[in-house]
Amino acid sequence: NRVKDLSTSPIVILDAGHGGIYFSGNPVTKGKGFKHSGLPMHHKDYLCEGWGNRIAADQVAAVARLYGVHVSRFYDDIIDTKVEARVHAANKLYQGLSATDKKRCVFISLHSDADDKSNATRGCKIFRNADTRDLDKRSHELAKMAQGFIEAMQIPELTRVGIHTAPNFFVLKHTEMPAILIERGFHTNKDDAVMLCQ
Repeated sequence: NRVKDLSTSPIVILDAGHGGIYFSGNPVTKGKGFKHSGLPMHHKDYLCEGWGNRIAADQVAAVARLYGVHVSRFYDDIIDTKVEARVHAANKLYQGLSATDKKRCVFISLHSDADDKSNATRGCKIFRNADTRDLDKRSHELAKMAQGFIEAMQIPELTRVGIHTAPNFFVLKHTEMPAILIERGFHTNKDDAVMLCQ
């Protein structure tokens, strides 16, 4: 349902990592992707993770805004802004909020995963803050909400979504608000790659 009172609407800080594609057609961040011959990839049979992250984040932002959610994008359309700068900017926005608004602010980072050892590995994973602060509980609640939303989409590749802790992920370790990182699938897996491109 659309949020009726915008003063109580969620504030979502949206992040997409690893750069997009230059106007020349070349990936900005080399190595963050995978070559799949014969599939409709982003660039010369190459699935560029950063480009896919941005497409997904833009779609999330568009739908969220339709429902009255406040969305702040913390990624460039093309440039691979350093993770430290993205997290610093997100924390600065959060610090400027009132105590009430801070309670409705979350950070979501979108990615796709890779497995160099086997192209059989696939599936969606959600990582969350992991520490002894109140953030641990609140980020777990956010992860459960995201899990339910993704599974409700009834995409065969995304019917079993795991929730994990990742204490060393920079965007989870250093963000001051509840935060999750979603690996939407494995771009090294052919079936997941098709799903990611759709």
